[in-house]
Amino acid sequence: MEKMKKDNENRSIEPPIASKLAWLETDKIIANPHNPRYFFHEETLRILKESINEVGILVPLLIYQRKTDGQYIILDGERRWRCAKNLDLKKIPANIIPEPTKLSNILTMFSIHNVREPWELMPTALKLEVIIRILKTRDTKKLSQLTGLTQTNVERCKKLLSFDKKYQDMMLAKDNEKIKADFFIEMYSYLSNVIFIPFGDEGKSGHSTLTTFRRANNLSSSRYNEKFKHLSQITDFVNIKEVLNETKPPEEQENIEEIEETEKLIFIDDFIGSGQQAIRYFVDNINPIIEILPEEIEIYLALLVGYEDGINSFEIEINRSVIVIKRLDDRDKLFSPMNKNFSDREKEILRGLCKNAGDFPTGFNNIQSTVIFHYRSPNNTISILRCNNNNWKGLFPRKF
Repeated sequence: MEKMKKDNENRSIEPPIASKLAWLETDKIIANPHNPRYFFHEETLRILKESINEVGILVPLLIYQRKTDGQYIILDGERRWRCAKNLDLKKIPANIIPEPTKLSNILTMFSIHNVREPWELMPTALKLEVIIRILKTRDTKKLSQLTGLTQTNVERCKKLLSFDKKYQDMMLAKDNEKIKADFFIEMYSYLSNVIFIPFGDEGKSGHSTLTTFRRANNLSSSRYNEKFKHLSQITDFVNIKEVLNETKPPEEQENIEEIEETEKLIFIDDFIGSGQQAIRYFVDNINPIIEILPEEIEIYLALLVGYEDGINSFEIEINRSVIVIKRLDDRDKLFSPMNKNFSDREKEILRGLCKNAGDFPTGFNNIQSTVIFHYRSPNNTISILRCNNNNWKGLFPRKF
């Protein structure tokens, strides 16, 4: 096995264009900034180092000299160079070629490494992104022909490029911290067939939540517009389909239920208190649309915060699942006996202040909430936090 690894590393690869052989000082050579190989396995380096120590570097490195500063850059042979530095070899053999363009640089490395150990998928994707940017094309077949990658791997790379940098960094971490690219490719398949829709009327909290969601996930405008729709866009899609179908003979009419390849609709809002307002909105505005959508489309309501009673009421009445980040119960209701944050005397004082502030003193439907968002106060929140009138100036006034 060790011999096979040595032979593989020392396999001669013809320089892509005319070159000259020279012995260069090891310290005057640097790694290629466009090399997609982020990590070098210690065991592989150890085997190669032993080989070089015994017989020297049999295959010269492929090097070009950068015109701007005369620096020698590795096009092929970084592992041999690393081992040589570790062995304190003063000079190493190299085939020197003219400086390539940025695109040629990357494509040459793709070509070389297609006959050796392939790069890991995320580093490969990042270099493919450079090629896409330079050539201004995302055509899978063309990129496959240029790089030597299979079309399947080109598609896999493009999926990884759709993720935010913080997730890409997880795939570039050290082995003990790394999350495999396959995990994100599977996640892409899940997310690619999901549409997110703000829950509630225009200008209400569901729409405000989308902006926060986008910033938290650092979504580009194109990615945001692709995945996030308004309810009117869904209804417009259905209505347009109906009109188009009416103009065609029956045998040519399309199935309205082909709403692209969507598998899930996720409605987004920030808060549920009693659940009654959410139930009314769903029944009046969403149920009519659901009736003409494919039965297999899954529909969810996703929340930042919700009270247990309200969530349960919604799920029972609407028969749809609720996804919630922070689930609250009676312990989080200010005047509940289960709330141990205040004594009975303190609760009595607070109740009196709430009555003085007015406008649903204990919150709409007596939810007794103390939840506040940076952009609004739910009407289920106690009055002393959200009311702003002649009797009271709340810290977080509800303006609409």
